[in-house]
Amino acid sequence: PRTGSLTQRIDHVLTHRVFGLIAFATIIGGVFFSIYAGARPIMDLIDTAMKTLGQSLRGTLEAYPVTSSLFADGIIAGAGSVFVFLPQIMILFFFIAILEETGYLARAAFLMDKLLGWTGLNGRAFIPLLSSFACAVPGILSARVMPTDRARMSTILIAPLMSCSARLPVYVLFIGAFVEPRFGALWAAATLFAMHLVGISVAMPLAWLLNRKILKAGESPFILELPEYHLPHWPNVWRRVYDAAMNFLKRVGGIIFALSVIIWGLAYFPHSEKTTLAASLEFATEKNLPRLIQDEKTGKISGSEYAALHHELDAKIRAAHLRDSFLGRFGRAVEPVFRPLGYDWKISVAILAAFPAREVFVSTLGIIFSVTDAKDDPAALGRRLSAEKKPDGKPAYGALLAASIMIFFALCAQCMSTLATIRRELDSTRWAAIVFVVLTGLAYVISLLVYQLGKKLTV
Repeated sequence: PRTGSLTQRIDHVLTHRVFGLIAFATIIGGVFFSIYAGARPIMDLIDTAMKTLGQSLRGTLEAYPVTSSLFADGIIAGAGSVFVFLPQIMILFFFIAILEETGYLARAAFLMDKLLGWTGLNGRAFIPLLSSFACAVPGILSARVMPTDRARMSTILIAPLMSCSARLPVYVLFIGAFVEPRFGALWAAATLFAMHLVGISVAMPLAWLLNRKILKAGESPFILELPEYHLPHWPNVWRRVYDAAMNFLKRVGGIIFALSVIIWGLAYFPHSEKTTLAASLEFATEKNLPRLIQDEKTGKISGSEYAALHHELDAKIRAAHLRDSFLGRFGRAVEPVFRPLGYDWKISVAILAAFPAREVFVSTLGIIFSVTDAKDDPAALGRRLSAEKKPDGKPAYGALLAASIMIFFALCAQCMSTLATIRRELDSTRWAAIVFVVLTGLAYVISLLVYQLGKKLTV
């Protein structure tokens, strides 16, 4: 005969050492998928709206190029980089609130406790870390479920090592350009999976080091009462979602917005007419402009082809200005630092420009290499990278360089929003700076070892 309450009968399945883990994987997988993919249409809509507004302002202020670029590429783009995170944050806290309201979150923590216990964390850390695979910002915010301040701190400090969705365009670009054409689709898929494991393999030992040696948190206490299952109280759920969104906008948005405008200024100035003229003359020589004009008049090339040439010229001019900007000059200045990793000044500039958001790396490379459709067609940029030659005629980039770049991005902390969130959540600029220095330093050292050892093995 059946005995016990409804909660006990449900727990007989949901806390079972086998069926409980299967149920857990299904539930958390659904949450993860919702954060990762469910928010994408809304994020794309926000991104499209911001870009449309930026283009509209660019056209309206066409007579004032500096003001036009400031609003379109600085202010509007900066605001977009704030608002685009809201869907993920709201979806995350919606599901966390439901799981907590129904009583399941306590069971999830119970199931994961043994897997994370050796690091000094307990099962509650799994939700923030899993969420960080979509984006570290909502993952860090959800670390508030941790039972102690030190456990919360260690969870926040390792969250940036989870391979967030912003790194995916970088992986796709270099795997598609250098791994799949040479090694096939199977190795390409294995490489993509391996990139997601890189951060985890560093994060767990780092959590052990933080808890056992630095923070000396010892075993994180894991005493909790398993509440009765019940339906969520919807006003509480919506309040949690609203509070999470408002807290993000008030506490993090301002920092992201301000730094986005600063990065715009560094990438725009000095905007010399001499640079525009030099790039235009170079393009005219390459394309034999007088012949093109004649061909357009005689109908040998279509209007759309002629318009495409204008877009190509615009991309070349933007690339020239980026190269000569303060950011570009700094990239060339720090090239000797990145050269041991195999990076030239172009890769170095793209890495520096990607500080506000990692996605900027691909679009920056598109500007540098005059590939106007880099974001819509990553394969076009991949083909351009694989065709790039050194002065001696040898390929400028290859699979080894691709591995070095992907590992660097898998580990580095070059994400302004993540660092801003860490600073706000821990109320400490010092810890945000430590995260940036330590993780970027780890990224540099490991990428260096991979590249240099790879060079010796392939000689």
